[in-house]
Amino acid sequence: MTRIDLLRASIVAVLGRSDPALDALMELLAADRKSLWDRAYTKGRDGERKANARHVAYLENWVEELLTARDPDGLRRRIRNLERAWSELWVGHTGRRDVRAITMEQAVRAVEAEERLEAVRALHAADAAGLCPQCRVPAPCATSEILDAPTGVREPA
Repeated sequence: MTRIDLLRASIVAVLGRSDPALDALMELLAADRKSLWDRAYTKGRDGERKANARHVAYLENWVEELLTARDPDGLRRRIRNLERAWSELWVGHTGRRDVRAITMEQAVRAVEAEERLEAVRALHAADAAGLCPQCRVPAPCATSEILDAPTGVREPA
């Protein structure tokens, strides 16, 4: 039983009878209460839509900022290269080529890269005078230190 029904029942108890004006008043009160609830619901729904729109705009701006070209070390390019290599490795699952062929191709590439690295190391090997022929500095030069490091980065002294 709602408060309006309780109010109606108490008025009927006081008057001792039901009046058509009382019924009309109760209907007006119920309609007013329903319209008040509808307005509050609409206001809350609109507020939630605005909040969601603000949140979506914030997220879109955040994603756009992440996608801007701020990449001084070439990290994004290296990530793209790794992703490309990964997709090439698993292209066998699509049925185009098998994983064994891809692995063989990558092994050939790795061997070629090792051969090129050895050729570059040979260019920076010390000559009879103890100088690096490419850099013209006493051996070992900075380039040969980098080439000789297992990680490809000069190790701290």
